[in-house]
Amino acid sequence: MHEQSPMIYCECGCKEKIHSINKMGKPARFKTHHNIHGSKSTGHWSKSGRIINTQGYILIHKPEHPFCTRDGYVREHRLVMEKHLNRILEPNEVVHHINGIVYDNRIENLELMSKLQHHQHHYNSRHIDQLGRFI
Repeated sequence: MHEQSPMIYCECGCKEKIHSINKMGKPARFKTHHNIHGSKSTGHWSKSGRIINTQGYILIHKPEHPFCTRDGYVREHRLVMEKHLNRILEPNEVVHHINGIVYDNRIENLELMSKLQHHQHHYNSRHIDQLGRFI
């Protein structure tokens, strides 16, 4: 599917061609990492801003953060929760999006959980029918 999709131009303005259907079978608009909120006039992206990853999470470039990725990014919802709590989150803490929209990083949409609580929350919600019974 991916190899046979028609080619389009990346919407960031870089003039690079990409497949119109990404590897996950969804419509593509940007080359990987080109959807950063940076300078649209140059068509280049810089590591000084925000990007949206393929899962829809907003990432902020914070290379000084103790839990940043190899390329220096931290998920924005974790930073919002850290600011709210006035501390760095522990590695076993997860920030859950209450409404399920992973780019909605308002503090009222975020809930701090342990990894175990988060796993149980999502496992239970997938295995309970509309009447509250396990299926």
